[in-house]
Amino acid sequence: MREMSRLSSSSIGFRNKDWGSEKKKAARSQSIFGVYRQVMERESLPDDKQYWTLAGKHTSPGCELPHAISDGLILLMISFTA
Repeated sequence: MREMSRLSSSSIGFRNKDWGSEKKKAARSQSIFGVYRQVMERESLPDDKQYWTLAGKHTSPGCELPHAISDGLILLMISFTA
């Protein structure tokens, strides 16, 4: 076994994961978003709450944060001023 100090994201295969695959998105929708909606009886987070994640990568389409937004769990409030 490797020592914990020698483990890195690339040595355990995280670097090349397809975080936006249909299989991953379906699992995330069911195990995170779906459970939240069922337990909290809400479709999205309240405006005064935050969404915290342990996801490593969150900037590519299909990753957890963009997926939560596209799924409607997180609603973006955009305001424009003249």
